Amino acid sequence: MSDDNNAKYGGNARNLWRKVYGYQNNKPQVVSIVDPQTQVTYSLDLNKTLRHRDYFIIKGVNSGTQLVETGSVITEYDEGVYAINSLTDQGTGSFNFTFSSNPYVVLTVESASLYGESLNLFGGNITTSGFTFGLSAPFTGSIRWRAIYATSYPAYVTSAYTASITASAGAVAPLGQTYYTASFATLPGVPFKYLDTSWEYMGISDGTADVALTTDTLSANTATVEISAPSDATIEFIAFYDGGAPTDFIIDDSGDIFSTDGGDELIHD
Repeated sequence: MSDDNNAKYGGNARNLWRKVYGYQNNKPQVVSIVDPQTQVTYSLDLNKTLRHRDYFIIKGVNSGTQLVETGSVITEYDEGVYAINSLTDQGTGSFNFTFSSNPYVVLTVESASLYGESLNLFGGNITTSGFTFGLSAPFTGSIRWRAIYATSYPAYVTSAYTASITASAGAVAPLGQTYYTASFATLPGVPFKYLDTSWEYMGISDGTADVALTTDTLSANTATVEISAPSDATIEFIAFYDGGAPTDFIIDDSGDIFSTDGGDELIHD
């Protein structure tokens, strides 16, 4: 048989059936991934792992998302709804996972059956696993929390509730004033939503966190906000960007932006 192959393919026909194995020596690119449920750290060599995008974990329809970007920047974001089924003026919420460090948290009224225009929602304390909050009057309905921690801002985040967006966050101390100016890492444009909440977690429980906050002006890296009464509470905020706001706009009490070019058209809620 070998003579027939040599006659057909030439004297070196055996080389046609020789197995040749490729070899390329790549330096390992090892990253650490933390499982938010078990807190177990896994090491992966990216040169041995097929991937099409940055690693992220979506924890369910009614939960938030923890996003871990490759490289040195880590961003964790959570969003959820806390239901209040019986009249109360306080509560305790739990995040869907444990943050690496205390996040910035903002709270908004999602729906309500018993509250008036003067209802104030304010925070009590923040930990890596949850938060406490208070209300200026007994209330039934639901509130939404949004929490973010990042090693640098602006940060890219997503969740089961929120499309992929860019966010900046921070905290300010009004020091007894009736207004504050927030400066934050510059976003690509004017944020479509700016949310803030006053918190008592700095040990201040004199009631000055029970205030209303009204956004006056907004830019890609600053916001000025009116406070309904002098406050010594710490105010945390998150600014969200996904394409920006129009040049001429107004901001309602919930942080939604309306264009004044087209008859107060809602741009983002």
